Amino acid sequence: MEAVRNTSTSRPVRLGVLTLKIDDQGNWIPIHEIVRIEGLSNYCRVYTTSGQVYRIAITLRKAGKRLSEFWRAHYSHLVNPNHILHVRGTKSKGRLATLTTGEAIPVARRRAEYTADARKAR
Repeated sequence: MEAVRNTSTSRPVRLGVLTLKIDDQGNWIPIHEIVRIEGLSNYCRVYTTSGQVYRIAITLRKAGKRLSEFWRAHYSHLVNPNHILHVRGTKSKGRLATLTTGEAIPVARRRAEYTADARKAR
C-alpha cells in the first residue's frame, strides 16, 4: 500500500485502506475487503468479507466522505459496489440489494437507479 502524509496531522496515511481505532490500536482494513458499513447514530459497523464486524466511532456521513467509491444505498447503509450482486424490488420489503455475503439490505427508492447504474459501471 502506498503511504502519503496527511498535511493536517503530518501522520502517514495509507491509500486503499480504512484505518480503524480498536482498543487504542490503529488497524488497517483494505477497502476491497469492506462489504458494507451500517450507520448507528454516531457509530458505524463495518462488515468485511472475512465475516469480521468492527464498531467504530464515526458517523456514516464522515465514513462516506472517506470512502467516496462507496454508494449510499439507504440512509443507514454504505455499500461497496463490488459486492452488490443485484438490486430487486419486492412487494413487502421494497427494494433490496443482495450482497456477495448473502445479506440483503434495503435500498431507498431514490437511490435504486443510482445503485444499479453504479453497479453496471464497474
